[in-house]
Amino acid sequence: MTSDLPPPLRYHKVRPDNGESMFQKMLILFPLLMLNEFGVAAEDPSYEQHVRPILKAHCIRCHGGKQEAELDLRSVPGIQKGSESGAIIDFDDPEKSLLLEVISSGAMPPADEPRLTTAQKRIFRNWVLSGTDLPRETAEVAVSQHDVLPVLQLRCTVCHGRNRKEGGLDLRTRASILKGGKSGPAMVLQKPEESLLLTKIHGGEMPPRAQLASVSVKPVREDEIRILTQWIAEGALESDLPEDVATSAEDPLVSTEDREFWAFQSPREPEIPKSRCENPIDKFVNRRLVENGLQFAPVADRVTLIRRATFNLHGLLPTPKEVAEFVQDKRPDAWKLLVNRLLESPRYGERWG
Repeated sequence: MTSDLPPPLRYHKVRPDNGESMFQKMLILFPLLMLNEFGVAAEDPSYEQHVRPILKAHCIRCHGGKQEAELDLRSVPGIQKGSESGAIIDFDDPEKSLLLEVISSGAMPPADEPRLTTAQKRIFRNWVLSGTDLPRETAEVAVSQHDVLPVLQLRCTVCHGRNRKEGGLDLRTRASILKGGKSGPAMVLQKPEESLLLTKIHGGEMPPRAQLASVSVKPVREDEIRILTQWIAEGALESDLPEDVATSAEDPLVSTEDREFWAFQSPREPEIPKSRCENPIDKFVNRRLVENGLQFAPVADRVTLIRRATFNLHGLLPTPKEVAEFVQDKRPDAWKLLVNRLLESPRYGERWG
């Protein structure tokens, strides 16, 4: 006789190696689960795909239009230009790059900004250490007299400029540098190693260390020496400044926020609020009063008007005759005529003198 009951339950003992197998699987799966967070950092990240989105999310607010510390991270040229502290990426020794230093130390982003994740920090590190994928055609920016002459003006022209020309040397222009002084030309085009200007700087003779305090100058910095060297090596190029005209192109000195400031907006005639007031200014004042549940004081009578106006402008009360004349003046512009008369009077000048 066949039973309709379900078959009996079968219990299986869990083998110990099942638990070990599950643990082993978790060890294998964990790195895969974290691939989203850290996987990209293990490969060579690209600027467009990995670095630029992080810069846009965490850095552009301070290093975009504002350019704090003269650093613009909105574009490749801005990154290559660096900040007021110099280059932020050291292509010769990537480990010493300023960008990595401020990120690894936590100095950037600032404490009041969202922090970078470990994966994002690794992306920056791998990107810099791999040499970055910045376009090389724009990495070397030509140096012109506009980059060099300000350095010489700051460090050298106190003694080699308009008022003093020690050794007969004037360092204010390309022509005067080529001309040189008593010791000969100060630079040899395309030969920085033979240029007397750089020889003196490297030897610590310019500016003279003994005279730094007396002439209030500082020694030439390494980044400034690099600019001078590159300029001479490239033949001391001269370039014309672009014409300074108003355009809609992005300007590193003026942010989009600056352009929206009210003083830079084109003037336009506002819509005058509807009101029983006669003066347009009073109409705007009245609208604000109404918004705050207030209203104008009652209209002053003519005696009060002339007393207020005369005392405010002349510091004296009107005579009885002046009061009577104004009260009896029925012309529609009587008030305007009164104010003009008070302003044209010598008493007005005496009052404010």
